[in-house]
Amino acid sequence: MRKPIIFLSAVLLSITVYADFTGTVVNVTDGDAVNVLEAGNVLHKVRLTGIDAPERG
Repeated sequence: MRKPIIFLSAVLLSITVYADFTGTVVNVTDGDAVNVLEAGNVLHKVRLTGIDAPERG
């Protein structure tokens, strides 16, 4: 009984979250982060995964 619970927990913890929207990049805040302006003037800070970029400063 423990093996299925451990397996299910591992699967649920490894799920990545993504967003599907379009917009204009208005600022690059770091090597792996940008600010995107979506329709309706909604600003999103987007961090890119898997990017090994130096931090600012």
